[in-house]
Amino acid sequence: EVEPGSQAIDFAALPDVHLEASPLALEATAGSGLPVAYTTDGACSVEDGGLVLTATGACTVTAAQAGSDDWQPAPPVSRSFAITGPQEIDFAALADPTYGEAPLALEASATSGLPVTFSADGACMVEDGRLTATSGGPCTVTASQAGDDAWDPAPDVAQALTVAPGAQTLGLEALADTLTGAPAQPVEAVASSGLAVTLVVDGPCVLEDTGVTPTGAGTCTVTASQAGDAAWAAADPVSVSFEVE
Repeated sequence: EVEPGSQAIDFAALPDVHLEASPLALEATAGSGLPVAYTTDGACSVEDGGLVLTATGACTVTAAQAGSDDWQPAPPVSRSFAITGPQEIDFAALADPTYGEAPLALEASATSGLPVTFSADGACMVEDGRLTATSGGPCTVTASQAGDDAWDPAPDVAQALTVAPGAQTLGLEALADTLTGAPAQPVEAVASSGLAVTLVVDGPCVLEDTGVTPTGAGTCTVTASQAGDAAWAAADPVSVSFEVE
């Protein structure tokens, strides 16, 4: 009696592939020349002799040949590969920030479910997932997702914003009425922004390093102003007046 012959399956390795490449041809052969049957596990299935990719993830295809009267069953051969796919980012529109306000929480999601990262350029910075204005002016915030073994990198989504300068206020201490020839009164003025304050006087008085000095009888008015900068809007001027006898 003649023993059935042994056979082996030739099944080339399958490379990682994009979801949109579905369906794929399966080209395993048995040394016996008998037809090969396929089974799958993971994000794929066999339909009409082709491999259909059903989702991103992993796919394992096993080729088998059950043998015949003349051939022994072939040892099954399995091939595994990754299926990659496209993803998109949903990044809701942001309102223009204002310098000096609390940082803004950034929220975006990727269709892959993978975490989204943020970067910023211009008058802003991202730290711990929050947007902080660093000055007034243009600011661009970009949401990114780099992908992984199953997902392609997502197209970046960028938003162009304009950071408004912060509002500032001035504090100016009241000055007491005084007499002509009296010594200078110190002037204490401060801007909430911390920027330097400009002082001007009107009336019978002069501004000196030591404060405001009366020069004659009448009403003396001291006005404080702060013109602002890239981060801060100009402050509303503040004035105080005192009488000189």
